[in-house]
Amino acid sequence: MIIFLFTLTSCTEKIDKSFKTDTAEITEDTPNPNRDRFVVYSLPYDENLQQASTWGTMLLTQDRVLSDTGTRFQMGRSPTGSIRFHRSGNFGYVAQDDGSVGAFEIDADGVVSVIYEAFSSAAYAEAVYTVDDTLYIIDPNWPGNGGGIYRADIDPHDGTLSEPSLWISTKLAKEITPFDNGFLLLAMDCENSAEGQEVHYIGEDGYAYSVDAFADTDSFLSSISLNRSQNTLFVADNSEFGPQDNRVGILSVSEESITADSVLSPLLDPIDIIASPLSDDVAVISGYGNAVYLLDDDYRSFTELSYIGAAPQLPGQAGMITTGDLQGTIVLAENQGVRLLAFESDGLVDYGLTSLGSGSTSIVGAIGIQP
Repeated sequence: MIIFLFTLTSCTEKIDKSFKTDTAEITEDTPNPNRDRFVVYSLPYDENLQQASTWGTMLLTQDRVLSDTGTRFQMGRSPTGSIRFHRSGNFGYVAQDDGSVGAFEIDADGVVSVIYEAFSSAAYAEAVYTVDDTLYIIDPNWPGNGGGIYRADIDPHDGTLSEPSLWISTKLAKEITPFDNGFLLLAMDCENSAEGQEVHYIGEDGYAYSVDAFADTDSFLSSISLNRSQNTLFVADNSEFGPQDNRVGILSVSEESITADSVLSPLLDPIDIIASPLSDDVAVISGYGNAVYLLDDDYRSFTELSYIGAAPQLPGQAGMITTGDLQGTIVLAENQGVRLLAFESDGLVDYGLTSLGSGSTSIVGAIGIQP
């Protein structure tokens, strides 16, 4: 195994509010983990393949039956991306293609009320993430043009947001994932990190360090996922124009360091990566490859999943349940439907596609599932 160990670089000053990633007890505002859940998704095209702002819902039952509810509502437009829910499961937030944040409430019967059709602020939203009562908004711009991670408070009673404020300046930020009492950030630069360092750790005490996942500057970052049982981080590069093949970087992480261990390549268009909460299994969604791959045990190769029916068609983002009996269950957006997958004891299992019909009005964009 080739090991690349890089110099760690300070990235930000002391943080006044850290991530809390422990599983919460069931209270009034944390739902029972063993229950039916709603999936929310966007339908970003009309019958003429013109832009649309339609959204829909599906119901996933405890016995893993996924069906469309027929509910439709209007918000902003999100042709791709992940919907992030407040810990209560009642409020959902998503980045929209005009840089705004869409927000909605969904009640126990699946009735949707839009909170913000388009919440605009100083942050141009590329993606969002929720932790406790905080919404993190990722602005992909360069620092001089407002690029960074912004924070807004979520009112746990009605889902409304405070005015976002800049927390960390970044360049071409893409995604974040919690780690210990902090988080791992995917960006081409974070505050004072060295050029080319793409993965940044920010801890509860505010110290941070960075590492280059690929040992070059040719990557176009697409996804990050952490296998918590191994403290192994997976970083996807799906560049269409660089000299390198598409690839996945594999890194070891701890509170003290990040080490770039190896690179898995070629792997066409790794648009999303999902690490199992139950085992060492890791799935990679290949958009242009029309495939779902499961990484082998040593993360040096991969095999394609066996499907029920046809293979995925233009798959996109995925959402996963991380608590309760359905832990490890995944909903995957694809062309004209939502595919249900699940990490189980024998690996990743396909439960098939729930079709929304034919034509451009059935193309699924952004997606999310209640926690």
